[in-house]
Amino acid sequence: MTDQTAVCRRLVGRTAVITGAGSGIGLATARRLSSEGANVVCADIDEVAGKAAAEEVGGTYVQVDVTDSEQVEALYKTAFDTYGSVDIAFNNAGISPPDDDSILTTGLDAWKRVQEVNLTSVYLCCKHALPYMQRQGRGSIINTASFVAVMGAATSQISYTASKGGVLSMSRELGVQFAREGIRVNALCPGPVNTPLLKELFAKDPERAALQKMIDERGTCAGSGGARPVATFDWDNTVVKNDVSDATLAWALRHDKVLQPKSWKATNKWLTADAHRALTKACGTSVPAGRPLPTSKNTACTDEILDIYQDAETSTGKKAFTGTWNHRRTVPEYVWITQLFAGHTPATLTSYARQARAENLKAPIGTEQTVGTHKMAGYIRYYVQQKDLIRTLKAAGFDVYIVSASAEPIVRAWAPGVGLDRDHVIGIRNLVDDGRLTTGVQGCGDVKATHGEVLTYMDGKRCWINQEIYGVKGAKAWQQQDRAHRPAFAAGDAETDVTFVGDATGAHLALNRNKAEFMCRAYDNSDHRWLVNPMFIEPNERQADPYPCATTGYTRPDGTLGPVRRADGSIVPDQQDRIHG
Repeated sequence: MTDQTAVCRRLVGRTAVITGAGSGIGLATARRLSSEGANVVCADIDEVAGKAAAEEVGGTYVQVDVTDSEQVEALYKTAFDTYGSVDIAFNNAGISPPDDDSILTTGLDAWKRVQEVNLTSVYLCCKHALPYMQRQGRGSIINTASFVAVMGAATSQISYTASKGGVLSMSRELGVQFAREGIRVNALCPGPVNTPLLKELFAKDPERAALQKMIDERGTCAGSGGARPVATFDWDNTVVKNDVSDATLAWALRHDKVLQPKSWKATNKWLTADAHRALTKACGTSVPAGRPLPTSKNTACTDEILDIYQDAETSTGKKAFTGTWNHRRTVPEYVWITQLFAGHTPATLTSYARQARAENLKAPIGTEQTVGTHKMAGYIRYYVQQKDLIRTLKAAGFDVYIVSASAEPIVRAWAPGVGLDRDHVIGIRNLVDDGRLTTGVQGCGDVKATHGEVLTYMDGKRCWINQEIYGVKGAKAWQQQDRAHRPAFAAGDAETDVTFVGDATGAHLALNRNKAEFMCRAYDNSDHRWLVNPMFIEPNERQADPYPCATTGYTRPDGTLGPVRRADGSIVPDQQDRIHG
């Protein structure tokens, strides 16, 4: 009820002490309690705002630094001396400064400052209010915690979240301890409220504001009915730094886990005769088909495999793949890396990925490993910011999926690290025969099982999301669906993600890896819902030249390049790189 004249006057003769009373939740509470007949003591460090609040509600102003024990003690003495009792203590003062961010970047001084104001102050207020309430045999303490104490923050504010968790736990402890004396202790856990504190925070970080707004509007805690909102994330370089397929292949080559095929040409429909001959020469024919190749010792074999995978060329510079394919649905090299694991069971491939995971998480950031004579990234890290975001989205009722251009059994080894099970992982799905992976690949939409003509890549990611999450079948799965059958949120980092990230209806998060079409759409921001962020670890520097959006930013299905176009057909102008490391 917002009409403050329609009140019951339930607090006549009672005294309420409110910290942070000069604005926001504190001021609104002072108005309400005054309208219910309470004597209100408005405590605030801001003399102008505090006095204005006290004058408005006909109360008493006390200037107080809530981190100072003597000042807090004097606050409650003033309340008692003025009105004869302390019946309600609303411990509401708090801060959320911009330098309180990820645990990796928040300094110790910022951590301590937030803890003092948000947690120690509540301890002091409870400590000095309780003796008055004990003598009276009654009282009510309300401490302002936050929803982040329960579910975490969408974008990290580590000390704030920890402080509010402490307030919540302390309130439970005090509630149990003092209930027998007639004193109630409760904690409020509000979500974002349109206060000056929040406005200041969001003014300094508009992307955080936009992301939080999307969660508030689309999450089930907002009371929205119907199906749960969906959030979709790419994996490599979106949720983790570096590539889990590369890490697994490197581990497999160093541990002799790639099996000799019957014929290299049979591994991939686009593999050239030159590539077949190069692989046969380097890897030899002495190992029977289906047995492990000695790639840990045979450097030539390992190098040939990596040259073809990484450069699509043999070690002598000859083309490794030829033919035609839809460049918005597949990449032969992406198919081939999954086909190299043919002959293993899916569970075995997942076990290899787990071992690579342990090795790469243990290695320091910046580590390189030597595989054959190739230098490859030797470490992987979960982005803590994305882990926080996924946890927050799940707590807000979102159904969160990973949609990756890596083999699905590999991503399944990593997904539990962000709280997602195997049923929420969509990756490249190789066909299984007699329990073992083959070189065949599952199709999508109206494209049946194939040799890799359709992957979870670019337009293929849209198809797989429509088919697996929304149950859209046939050719229609390739089309953008109505708003009720599209993710509310999507995040990615490269061209492979551009279609499904663009389909999101609430927010599109782009991690900048200098990928042309993706960044053209992100910077153009035609629907005002794109959020751009540098990579969280070792971010790319600013790209000097503009992205060629108006000429060659778009990859057509036949592989030729053209201009990036908006939904209305207009051409996106070239974009300068603006958000980077």
